Amino acid sequence: IAARPHILLLSYVLITMCLAGLLPNLRINAPRIATLPAAFLTVSLLPDTANHVLLELFCLLFLCFADDSETAECELVIKSLCSVFAIVLFYTGFQKLIYGQYFDGQYLAFSIATETRFAHFLQYVIPADEFERLRNLDHNTVGSGPFCFDVPWLVAASNSIYIVEMGLPVLLQFRKFRTVACLASIALIILIELGAREVMFGVLFISLAALHLENNWAGRLLPAIVGFYIYLIAGQLGLVPILELAY
Repeated sequence: IAARPHILLLSYVLITMCLAGLLPNLRINAPRIATLPAAFLTVSLLPDTANHVLLELFCLLFLCFADDSETAECELVIKSLCSVFAIVLFYTGFQKLIYGQYFDGQYLAFSIATETRFAHFLQYVIPADEFERLRNLDHNTVGSGPFCFDVPWLVAASNSIYIVEMGLPVLLQFRKFRTVACLASIALIILIELGAREVMFGVLFISLAALHLENNWAGRLLPAIVGFYIYLIAGQLGLVPILELAY
């Protein structure tokens, strides 16, 4: 950020527009104004643009077409955002499938061995001896390993991840299963983010998942989400203890 101060400026503009979007008189125009700096931010960060930055841009593009005076338009925007959630969730599972690194738990095992954030969470759900074996592997040495799980149920759990990620978007398309699939999706995101700690993506994705619930649960979650973002901003300013997160 120090080398590219314009990124920090664009971030401040986006934060301002998000806050402005909470005001009734600005909730239509604020997303439209925010789309331009979001696009510049997406391009400026290339080739290191984070997933959530691109997802935010897509959401803003859909919101540009929203008009709260037209019920049909609002419903179409919500359905479009729900479709974005389903497509992204399905593709995350499909990507794991075609890469093949979840078949024997290779990805999770390597993450435990090399990344503290995954190790801190997964140490509570895998056997102690398996955890110690993985943490003691020297990933900088050629031939070190194997980076995979030796416990059958861990291999099964690793494979279940991409199966669930691909299956839940299908269930979301059926009204009969939508609520259960939505709640399961939110639970899945929380579990994943306890290890990955990609808080910005996690909060955004939970917000999109909540759009599938009836009775405006997405709107009811808004105060909690805004409060969480305020906490993150305060943490960056040194006003409160900051969490160890991967933004």
